[in-house]
Amino acid sequence: MHNEEGVEWGLLTNGAEYEMYRYDGTPSGTQLGAIPVGHLTQQTHLVRALSKSSVQAGESEQIARRIHEQRQAIATLRSNKDDIASDITQLLTSRIGDAIAATVETEAKELIDRVVASLENGDAAAPVASPPARSSQIQEPKHTFANTIRRSEIEGDGDAEVAIFPTRESGIEFLLENNAWGFVRIGRSPTYVGMYVAAPAQEVQFVAKVDRIVPAREADLARPVGSYTEIARFDPEKQVVLFKPGSLHRLEDPIPFEGRTIQSLRYTDLRRFKHAATTEDLFE
Repeated sequence: MHNEEGVEWGLLTNGAEYEMYRYDGTPSGTQLGAIPVGHLTQQTHLVRALSKSSVQAGESEQIARRIHEQRQAIATLRSNKDDIASDITQLLTSRIGDAIAATVETEAKELIDRVVASLENGDAAAPVASPPARSSQIQEPKHTFANTIRRSEIEGDGDAEVAIFPTRESGIEFLLENNAWGFVRIGRSPTYVGMYVAAPAQEVQFVAKVDRIVPAREADLARPVGSYTEIARFDPEKQVVLFKPGSLHRLEDPIPFEGRTIQSLRYTDLRRFKHAATTEDLFE
């Protein structure tokens, strides 16, 4: 397939992989992506680049540029992982204090690993188009939740321990699919779990009662552990917190953020959890 400038685009296969090339007059051209045969349908951004409409409209050039920039980003993140994690740690400790340094550095490195995994899966390569505004395109919120509860309705001993975990919005999917949270390091056996959802929400939105805590490799999850890279990278040394059936609820009165951001696992008790006006009230 050629565009108006005479640049040729092609998809070759060696039996195990599809290889997408851009031929622009150089002897070998430029390889834009190698895709296992069984994964072709998952790499829609590469397939789209070879469509007749994309080539003729010049969109393929944009996709190729993004793929090239993405590969450079992956190489930079891998080769400078320690330096980038150190920069993140210095930024946060300068604002919050040195007490969080070790935790931040570990989390920063895991964040870089997740970003690299996301880029390698092609999540950032597809250009984002703005669809026409039509009433038929209005969608329900991604995460709907049937079980809700007010904190005053939570039954239990006021001294019962509550583990507060932070998560991004994407982590809610893990909660709903598995009635559990992972992959984490936890050295206690709390009675409850509270989930703090980071920006833009910035509030404790969920509560659940703990059933048991198991090694990550033994957890019976809805999907293969490797598919959860958007939430947390699987680590066989970490654990999964399983909730009692039916105990996971979205809070009707979530606890809004105030003060320091909840960046890692912290503990409180059920009494504070039920009466807190903000996250500042959860901890001593």
